[in-house]
Amino acid sequence: MGWLEADPAVTRWLGELKACLQLYAAQWDAPPCRPLTLVLCGAGADTPGLPQAVRNATQLRAVPLSALGRPFGLEDTERYALATGLALAGGGRSVTPLSLL
Repeated sequence: MGWLEADPAVTRWLGELKACLQLYAAQWDAPPCRPLTLVLCGAGADTPGLPQAVRNATQLRAVPLSALGRPFGLEDTERYALATGLALAGGGRSVTPLSLL
């Protein structure tokens, strides 16, 4: 176990990520719907060890957005709107309540 997995906040986040993926898989388990790669974005995406910690928790490939060699631009904002909204809700900064159930 690395230092990230030992951090209580990271442990909680990894648990929530795993639970979300399990909920998703329970609803849409067909092969074309299964995620193969998790793209990590945001201020902590390039934290050393984070991709490996995510891989260990989810058994999915995890890469920081910066490793894809494609800069994030304003023309791509709609592609990341849902992820941004979920991140804000998870951090308690959403302006509307959110429930996945």
